[in-house]
Amino acid sequence: MKKEFQKILERKFTLPATEGKSKLCSLKEAVSDQVKPGMLLYFPFYNVRIPSASIHEIVRQFWGKRPNFTVAALAMNYPLPVMINGGLVKKMITGGAGDPYYHPAPNKVYQRAFKESTIEFENCSLFTYNQRFHAGAMDLPFMPSKSLVGSSIYEENKENVQLIDDPFGSGEKLSLVKAIQPDLAIVHALAADCHGNAICPPPYGDNLYGALGSKNGVLLTADKIVSTEFIRQYSYLVKLPSYVINSVSEVRFGAHPAGIHNPCVEGLYGYAEDYDFFAAAHDACEDQEKLNNWTKEWMLDCKDHNDYLKKLGSQKLRFLRGKSQSDSWLCELEDIADSLSISTEYNPIEMMIIVGSRKLAERVKSGGYRTILGGGGMSYIVASMATYALREERYDVDMMVETGMIGVLARPTEPHLLSHQVFPTCKMLTDIDFTLGIFMAGRSSKCIASLAAAEIDKYGNMNTTKDNDRRLWIGGSGGHNDICSAAPEVIITMRQSRNRFVDKVAYVTSPGNKVKTLVSTLGIFEKLGEDEEFILTSYFPNPNLSSSDEIIRNIKENCGWDLKVAPEVTMVSPPNTDELRTLRLLDAHGYNLGKS
Repeated sequence: MKKEFQKILERKFTLPATEGKSKLCSLKEAVSDQVKPGMLLYFPFYNVRIPSASIHEIVRQFWGKRPNFTVAALAMNYPLPVMINGGLVKKMITGGAGDPYYHPAPNKVYQRAFKESTIEFENCSLFTYNQRFHAGAMDLPFMPSKSLVGSSIYEENKENVQLIDDPFGSGEKLSLVKAIQPDLAIVHALAADCHGNAICPPPYGDNLYGALGSKNGVLLTADKIVSTEFIRQYSYLVKLPSYVINSVSEVRFGAHPAGIHNPCVEGLYGYAEDYDFFAAAHDACEDQEKLNNWTKEWMLDCKDHNDYLKKLGSQKLRFLRGKSQSDSWLCELEDIADSLSISTEYNPIEMMIIVGSRKLAERVKSGGYRTILGGGGMSYIVASMATYALREERYDVDMMVETGMIGVLARPTEPHLLSHQVFPTCKMLTDIDFTLGIFMAGRSSKCIASLAAAEIDKYGNMNTTKDNDRRLWIGGSGGHNDICSAAPEVIITMRQSRNRFVDKVAYVTSPGNKVKTLVSTLGIFEKLGEDEEFILTSYFPNPNLSSSDEIIRNIKENCGWDLKVAPEVTMVSPPNTDELRTLRLLDAHGYNLGKS
């Protein structure tokens, strides 16, 4: 090589180990400089990569000051209830507001805020929430969607949603959802360089569209600051480029009590969700004074995030790192193996889940479905049981989770749809656009969904959101509306009582036209032929009642509408030993089975 060319090669074409102006600063400084009262703050949320440390610092700096934030998060999980409880928020925009662990449940902070009208609730479904920020990132005014048509979400959000006929003549109704561009995005990453290029491992959930469309850029924290040379090695995991980043702060365990997945990045550690911490925070939310004390202990009395980590203790942090390993469930199972019941006796929840999984597997085969979309809580276990049963029959089917997990297989002891234990079982880790927009609702969809609900009527219309008359907040849509709007078929599994099986739901989160089967704790209800109304087709054994007539009468008494009964109603066979043991392995702690 001639020396004249060699000099140019060295000067222009050598890749520097670190490049770009450093944006490193402390988290305290970043929040003080960038977070201003009245802002619309975007948090990428869904139990992974929650920017918890940043939220804690916002609480420290704005506690007692009424900054009137608008907060946007895909799911309003902890620690956001602390901001609501402390009066920091005037409005929230979300796909759901509740608690995920140990099992899905309403959060009392949101229930109090809704009942007392202390903040404004703007409800979206999971997919339309994502579409609104996607449109904002692309600088488009709106995005078309199949979701929300015929729902109460549309009726109360007409300033943000418009219905149109397909202008190209399909005859289909579509919704147009209005774009959102937040004032500031607050993101946590696994790693970043000092210029702000950020590694954000999957699953991607809302895919950080709110960060890419933020008017004032991104406040970024990362578990580890690395070189640009390191970033280049994992460029396929970089979701945020440096030009959108305002500042970078190194914050170890910055997502706790949420986790962060590390699929392949050498030299860095992932960590699992802290279920016990989430559950303790849920309990603290039951009472405003208790939550104030909790906030003082875990946020206000900790001068910074390092204080918080010291309080957690190194033993807990090591445990969470270990728990993120794909086979850690084996150790947990070994610890509790002796407590697993081998009894052939079963409770109504076990019966319902097992029968629901049987019915789901039956519908998969008769409908030729190739994917099962599992909802949260018991409906996730139903989907998991059906998936394992079909795999044993050599039927090719993949289970999906709405936030971007394809081919997921639930692990024993881990009945949570976003557990870090199941990420390594997936064949694909992607985002909501793929799962809800294409694989579930797209042209090639061969998907059946397994869901639950708080209320259902005889036509299958469901409520998972709220009751305005009673000023009762339940949780929100999540992906419920999106799935029921676009999936080819839906099966529902839920406890039966007159106040849940109602003549008319208090709020239509999801229209019921795609719901063909309903499995309760008492029997099976189906829509037969062209009939749009559920008919009781099968009942469960009831040792407390002496005849089928008494059992059917009890089912009708626990139904809030005038229930139709099929001419020939059959009794469902009880769970067999293999079904019971499989179920008890999946929910070994009894989070969903009524044992703990």
